Amino acid sequence: MAVPDVINTLASLEDGEEVRVELKNGIEFDGVVECTDVMLHVRPKHHREVTVTVAIDEDTAKRIDTVYHSVPVSAYRKRSGWTNATVSHQPEYDEEKGRAPYETLGVVDEIERID
Repeated sequence: MAVPDVINTLASLEDGEEVRVELKNGIEFDGVVECTDVMLHVRPKHHREVTVTVAIDEDTAKRIDTVYHSVPVSAYRKRSGWTNATVSHQPEYDEEKGRAPYETLGVVDEIERID
């Protein structure tokens, strides 16, 4: 089973690299990789997860409607194959729960390094 190009790019990103993320719904933003996590789940053994946390500036956070200045870009592999890589955001802080719940911002069309 081939690994999609977007997933390969996600897994190869390193802390401090500048990236441009383009979503299929037309949203685009630049940021800096804070961390890249590639995990292999022991059970079930075929499940894998790639998550890249991208730091964004205050203007970008306002534009994409998130309360924090970072967003996770994630994809998962199950027996049936890889999911689409998605970007999540936290549009509002819930005072009662003491956290900001995640919502999907969109599906990644492309993620590229900025030179």
